[in-house]
Formats: sequence, structure tokens, C-alpha cells
Amino acid sequence: MNLINIEAADLQSVLAIAELGSFRAAAAALGCSQPAITARIQRVEAILGLKLFHRTTRRVTITEAGQRLKLRAERTVADLIGIVQEFNDEAQLKRGRVALGATTTVAASIIPPAIRQFRQEWPGIDVVLVDDFFGRELDRLASGEVDFAVIPFDPEERQFNFQRLLDDAFMVMVPADHPLSARRSVDLREVAEHPIISFPPQSSAWGNIARAFANAGLSYEPTFVTRNILTLTAMVRAGLGITFIADLVSPQLDLGGLKLLPLRGRKATRQIGIATLRGKPLQPAAQAFVKLLRSRTARAGKASPRS
Repeated sequence: MNLINIEAADLQSVLAIAELGSFRAAAAALGCSQPAITARIQRVEAILGLKLFHRTTRRVTITEAGQRLKLRAERTVADLIGIVQEFNDEAQLKRGRVALGATTTVAASIIPPAIRQFRQEWPGIDVVLVDDFFGRELDRLASGEVDFAVIPFDPEERQFNFQRLLDDAFMVMVPADHPLSARRSVDLREVAEHPIISFPPQSSAWGNIARAFANAGLSYEPTFVTRNILTLTAMVRAGLGITFIADLVSPQLDLGGLKLLPLRGRKATRQIGIATLRGKPLQPAAQAFVKLLRSRTARAGKASPRS
């Protein structure tokens, strides 16, 4: 690739002289000295090997070569001015885009009010939310589809950085007329005696609860598996089994005919935080959203809405 030694300021000088017909007027318009303008034009002419302007004591006229350069320089300079303005606007959060991923429970709880506040403060920035199961969000983060993800922490995922936001606990959901509904709390061994309805293995809920069962010396073998939290609660309400619900999302659910019970003894808990790809810095809009999200959860000062 050949190195081009013509700078943007050189092209701006060519355009200013062509428009104003004067080296002195061009220098004044660009806020520099006339000798500086002259030096720029001489440098460009030396690089191109052609004269750009005819200069006499009375007037300055553009040459045919200068006219050809002017036509191309107008578009080039306009594009440069546009991209510089675009980047400046993004740096000042006047415009831009932030794409965040989140697991379904996180997307249904702490994310919507954060998006509302963010859009109120920075209305020129587009916000894209992609909610899915834990594993899919990591894939999107690794591919660059999202800038960051708000997800449960997995210490085995070395490809990502993680900033803790809050702790979340799982509660047991049972039908209101279930034998366990009269208890104030239950342990995992009691839960294991009943049919269990679960999110699929690619969800973080499966991994956390399966680990809690394993730590208690139990096997996690759900009777039913569903991807949808509405289906999950409907199946529990129908008496098909019991399930685990993240405390974080429980206020968003219709608990009619249902009861939530805390776990005692060995509990199923998880950390929720912000995951970013190692070695990839966040752009200003994403940085601003992360800062807002951390501020909101710090003010909340608790692990979940029911804690």
C-alpha cells in the first residue's frame, strides 16, 4: 500500500482557496496563517507533481488539476467531518447504540427500569436488549453481538470479565394446596421427594440447582422441562410438580394459587453481574449503561426485591 502524505488540513486548504479565491481569506476562514496555507498547497503540489492554482498579484484561479482534486476532496472532507462529528457525538452520549444481553429472569426484573432511566438521560442512544438462556448470552457476547451481558456468574468462564452486581436466591414454588405449602421453609431433601419442573440444562437455573442438589448428595432429575416461565408457573398451578424460582424475578409473576417457600440448610444461590469480553473495552454508551446499572443496584442495597 502506497503511503499518502496529503492530510485533511491540506484538502481543507485547497477547498477554502477554491471557494474564496484568496490565500489570505482561506487562512482567515481556517484560523491559520497565510504562510501555513501556502506551505500546505506547495506540499500537495509537490506530492502530485501538478500546479493546483494560478496565483498573480490580482487573483488566484484554480487549474484543471486543482478542479479535479477539488471535486474529490469535497466528498472526502465531508465524509471526514461527518465521521468526526459522529464519533464526538458518541463520546458525548448524544448518539450511539448499546446492545446488552441478559438471562430471562434478569431481563424481566432489573433491566426494564434501567433502560427507562437510561433513555430518559440519553434519549439519542438506541438500546437493544437480547434476552435468552445463559449459554446463548455468552455466545452472543463472544461473537460481539452484544456489548455486555447481565447474567449469573460462572467461575469456569475464563474468556470473560465479571463485575458482581447482586446476589440472588432460589425459592421453591408449590401449589397453594400442596402438602409443603403449610411449611415456613423446606430443605432440598423434602423437595426431592416430589416431581420437579425445571428450565432446560442450558439455563443458569438448571446449573445452580443441580449443583445445590449434588452438594446435598442428591440427584437432580426433573420430571418436566420447559423454556417458558409462564408455562413453568402454569404447570405448578396445575399440580404437575413443584419448581425453583429466582427471588429476583418473583415479584413479576402471578402467584395466584401458588406459594413461595424459602430453602433452609443448603440453599441454591447465585451471583448476578456484568460480563464483558476480555481485552475488548466498552464504548461510551455501554460504559454509561453499566455505570447506571451498578449505581441502581448499589442504591437498592439488597440481593433481591423480596430480601
